[in-house]
Amino acid sequence: MSRSVAVVCLLLAAFVVLGEAREVKPVLINNSNTPQNVTNPKFCHKLDCPGYTIIYSNATANVEYRQYDAFLWARTNVSTTSFEVASEVGFNRLFDYISGANVGNVSIPMTAPVSIQVFPGQGPFCKSTFVVSFFVPYAEQTASGKVPPTPTSSDVYIELLPASTKAVYSFGGYTWTWKEVLPNIEFLYDYLIAHNQPFVPNVEYVCGYDAPFRPIDRHNEIWIDLIV
Repeated sequence: MSRSVAVVCLLLAAFVVLGEAREVKPVLINNSNTPQNVTNPKFCHKLDCPGYTIIYSNATANVEYRQYDAFLWARTNVSTTSFEVASEVGFNRLFDYISGANVGNVSIPMTAPVSIQVFPGQGPFCKSTFVVSFFVPYAEQTASGKVPPTPTSSDVYIELLPASTKAVYSFGGYTWTWKEVLPNIEFLYDYLIAHNQPFVPNVEYVCGYDAPFRPIDRHNEIWIDLIV
């Protein structure tokens, strides 16, 4: 799964300023494409992962606008200056949870993606908050009538994230360093600005779908919430 390195808060804050500086007015998404429901993406490799509806797609740019329903996620917050540290600490906490660190000592299947949401700090070289998340399996989503096991660690919690529309940029390779991640974030920001698509001015999620031992055909995504 994703491993990245040192976050410089000033860079992330620049993205926030960039978003806030624009006059944000809701506009209609270009949905000249027929909406397409996706329930079992190939890149999830048969693991449970959140389904979505594609309402805009640019295959050349590897950009999609997707509508996601509300879903439950297992989450943990890590405060650090290092994306790499946040990835490792957060992943290990959540892996412990699905391995039995929960009420009932229940083993929970692995899902995809592992996502990392970034809340930048207030200045350079400050600590940022990274929210690392695992998707809750469909068998324990709200629609199932069941509830996921309660974590025994106070660092892990279950949260229902609301329905949203996201811009998604897909790319391959590894995301072990912040240097590898940043150009992909910049690309999606530039794309949204060029297409006059308002967005929530934060670095939202860096999502990894593959284990480290998968050397080829890797799939990663950047998600940014859209204002629609």
